Amino acid sequence: MAKKGWMIFGNRHEGWFLWIAGFLAFIVTWWLLALWVDRPYRPTPPEVFIALVESLYTTTPRDPNTMSDHIWASLYRVFWGLVFALALAIPLGYLVGYSRPVEQFVSPAVELLRPIPPIAWLPFAIVMFSVAGDFPAAAVFIIFLGIFFPVLTNIVDGVKGIDDLLYDAALTLGARQRDLVRKIILPASLPSMMTGIRIGVGVGWMTIVAAEMTPVFSEGLGWYIWDRAEVFKYDEMWAGMLMIGIIGIIMIKSLTYAERWLQR
Repeated sequence: MAKKGWMIFGNRHEGWFLWIAGFLAFIVTWWLLALWVDRPYRPTPPEVFIALVESLYTTTPRDPNTMSDHIWASLYRVFWGLVFALALAIPLGYLVGYSRPVEQFVSPAVELLRPIPPIAWLPFAIVMFSVAGDFPAAAVFIIFLGIFFPVLTNIVDGVKGIDDLLYDAALTLGARQRDLVRKIILPASLPSMMTGIRIGVGVGWMTIVAAEMTPVFSEGLGWYIWDRAEVFKYDEMWAGMLMIGIIGIIMIKSLTYAERWLQR
C-alpha cells in the first residue's frame, strides 16, 4: 500500500520534528533579517521576547495597564462576540439548511451583508453605541458580525450536504423529527459547524485588533500596538503582535481539540 508522503521518525515524531524545524527556521530568518536591516523598527527575536515578558507585568507613565490587562480586555470582547454570534448563527443555520422556505426568506439579507467586512461596520457601531457611551459594545458588535457569517454559512452547507438516503433510511425505520435532528443532522453537520467557528473566531480576533487601533478605544492589544508604535517602542510593538499570533494559535488549537472531543 502506498503511503502518503514520506516519514522520518513515524507520523507522531515526524510531526513534532517538522514543527520544531519550521519554528526554528522562522526564528533564524527573522533574526537574519533584523541584523541585515539593522533598524530600530526591526528588533531581533531576543529583544522582542524580553519585551514580551517584561510587558506582561510592567506599566509605563503613558499606559497604566500591563499587556496582560490589554490581553484580557481584547479576550473579553471576543468572548461576548462569540457567545452572541453562536446563539444566533447555530439555530438559524440549522433552520436555513433544513428548510427551503426559510432559506429563500433569509438568503437575500445574508448574501447582501456577508461580503461587507466587519471592520466597515465600526463607524456605525461607534455612533450607535456611543449614545450610552458603551464602546466595548461597539467592539462586541463587529466581532459578532465577524463570527456570525462564517458559522452560519458553514452550518447551512453542512446540513444541505447530508445525503438524502440517510433521511429516507431513518424515516423508514420509524425515526421521528427529533430523532433526525439528534442522530443525523447534528452529528453529520458538526465538522462543518466547527470549521465555521474556527474561521469565525479567527476573523473576530483580527477584527477586534483592528478596531482597537481607532481613537475611541483606550485598551486592548490593538491599542497597545498602536500606542507603542507612536512612541517608537518597536520591541514592545512587535511583542504585542507576537502575542496576537500566540493567542490565535491557542484559540484554533483549542477549538480543534474541542471538535475531536465532541466527535468521540
